[in-house]
Amino acid sequence: MRPLPCILLLALLGSPLLLQACNQPNPLILVTEPLTPDGTTLRALAGQRFEVVLPALGARPSHEWVLQPLQTETVAFVETRAARSEHPRQPPPDYVPNMIFVFEALARGEIELVFVQEPLAEDGQTAFTFRYPVEVQGTAPADAVASATPSPPEGE
Repeated sequence: MRPLPCILLLALLGSPLLLQACNQPNPLILVTEPLTPDGTTLRALAGQRFEVVLPALGARPSHEWVLQPLQTETVAFVETRAARSEHPRQPPPDYVPNMIFVFEALARGEIELVFVQEPLAEDGQTAFTFRYPVEVQGTAPADAVASATPSPPEGE
């Protein structure tokens, strides 16, 4: 064999070994809760809890996520908590995880959850508004908890 084809052959055969030596995250393993895309219709059964995962606003945010008042007896706000870290071993300095808003479906009905990025400074302007239609149906088993990942539309 000529030297150039041999070098190319070795380079092609050796590249998978080199790529395996790199410490890269596995894209098939979900480290943290997935974000809930804006406009996603959330479905839950009465008595069931469900979550909305909103993106972190950075280490030194100028805004905060604010849930607009709920004027309904269909769902109730339960709590806000930080999502699992995307960097479980060594988070970068000033790392801020995504935010999880937890709700409980109380009664059959439809509402819309509205989250607004409100400015922290009095002279700031609102940035983004995320809206999530919610459909509450029937009743759920006592230990049911809905995922932060929305279910696909019926028929898929």
